[in-house]
Amino acid sequence: MSGLESVRNKRLVLVSHDLSHSGSPLLLVETAVQLRHAGAHVELVTLAGDTGRDDIAARHGLPVIPLATSFARCADAELVIANTVESAGWVRRFLCDHPRSGTRLLWWIHEITAEQYADEIPTLVGVRAVVFDSRASSNAWAATGMPFPSLVRIIHPCVADSVVASAAQARHPYRNMSSVPTRPVRALMRVFRRVGLTTWSPERPSACDRKTIRGALGVEPQDFLVTLVGSYQSRKGHTLLAETVGRILEEEPRLPLKLLLVGFADQPQAQRLLDSADMATRRALDPRRLVPVVRDLAPYYAASDAFVMNSQGPGENFGRVTIEAMAFKLPVLGTNAGGTPEIVADCVTGLLHPVGIAGQKQLAENIRRLVSNREEGKAMGEAGYRRVNERFTTRRFDVEFGALLRELFTDER
Repeated sequence: MSGLESVRNKRLVLVSHDLSHSGSPLLLVETAVQLRHAGAHVELVTLAGDTGRDDIAARHGLPVIPLATSFARCADAELVIANTVESAGWVRRFLCDHPRSGTRLLWWIHEITAEQYADEIPTLVGVRAVVFDSRASSNAWAATGMPFPSLVRIIHPCVADSVVASAAQARHPYRNMSSVPTRPVRALMRVFRRVGLTTWSPERPSACDRKTIRGALGVEPQDFLVTLVGSYQSRKGHTLLAETVGRILEEEPRLPLKLLLVGFADQPQAQRLLDSADMATRRALDPRRLVPVVRDLAPYYAASDAFVMNSQGPGENFGRVTIEAMAFKLPVLGTNAGGTPEIVADCVTGLLHPVGIAGQKQLAENIRRLVSNREEGKAMGEAGYRRVNERFTTRRFDVEFGALLRELFTDER
């Protein structure tokens, strides 16, 4: 029993702001696949009109409804799930055209910056239910004084089964290197030729272990590699982390510490970070370890020794990359804000630091602590792996999400 049995033969439409390979669209599509597997008839809507042969819906064989006809189609559906606050305009028009359909509309909100949207969304009462990814996000929206519908749930996202499988594979020779960008791929090919694996190519990958992946990234076996994954923007803390690691290396040039940043829009954006960095920060930056957005993060998790969640301001809404890193047995160094404290048990599965400059000083201490005590970091990684399997599995998500859907369908009857 998956927990989603109540959706069998139901007609469901899921509305996403786009079909990019990023957090909330990925989570919605993965949920759509689970609902379809449980027997639902599932269709998608993308507000960006970004359909194509290789979008995330097409890769999973999910039909996409044209935006122009989505309102009428959703009015006939037995459940509509609107994804993220960015679908607010669509929700308003849908409720204006079909006011009675709000009783079959669930709004899945992934944003924590509620005050930013308070004027645009004066109320959530017009929908049947709202789902938040974390208590922190729910509290942030409640603090605006905005009225909520009677049915509100907090459901933590899960680690996708595909990530769990990749994590298990990464503990053995890792075979999927197709996501490594061009520059590391070329370096990998040179490494393979040097060790005699001349048949390897990105199109026909052969076995590749952690040491080889690290070698392509310019990381030696004795180095401690800290990694941050996220779309490159100031609030995610990439630059702050680079400055922090740079200062550490300025004070201790012989420290075997390396930094990997994943999530640049393109290589020119990464180059701009290099060009604008001061001399201390440049100690932490290497073009081989400034990686654009990639589809498969597994090689980078597999290569790392610790994961950093450095989101500033209100913190990260939830941070699914955090639980992915924990699935790879990485200790997490995270900001003590947003949904991260709901994931990371401080001093057990990782170490938390405050937001802001003071927090970066604590982060520096935490990094030094793990560099000098590798066994402690490994123990935290093992504890994080157990926590993922206890709290953040697909099975747990399906049970909690399924219970909400059963309640919705029961109310309809």
